[in-house]
Amino acid sequence: MSPNPSPEQNSTDFHAPRKPVLDGDTLEVLHNQHPERIRLSGIDCPEKGQAYGQKAKQAASALAFGKHVTVQTHGHDKYKRFLGDVILPDGTNLNQELAKQGWCASPFVTRILLEYIFIS
Repeated sequence: MSPNPSPEQNSTDFHAPRKPVLDGDTLEVLHNQHPERIRLSGIDCPEKGQAYGQKAKQAASALAFGKHVTVQTHGHDKYKRFLGDVILPDGTNLNQELAKQGWCASPFVTRILLEYIFIS
């Protein structure tokens, strides 16, 4: 998940989220004056009502709310939300930062944990 899109990625510039983050891995942004839901790809944060769901939402909000972001889209999910990586103005990949801070699961984090458990 590089902040720089590869040629096969469709990097689309979206404006700042117009509402608070919906949950830790879903946010809404304005694109051509229309709200678009973005599902952060490669991570899975707890949902509202689950343990740490509100904290994950607050972490995502603290990082992204009200900022001009770049969304590198990777298609749509079954709910017709854009799947993508969200790049913050300072170049930070929101998806990676949430995983790094421990607010969500990701294949990378899961692999590291399994290696630690079974190799240690």
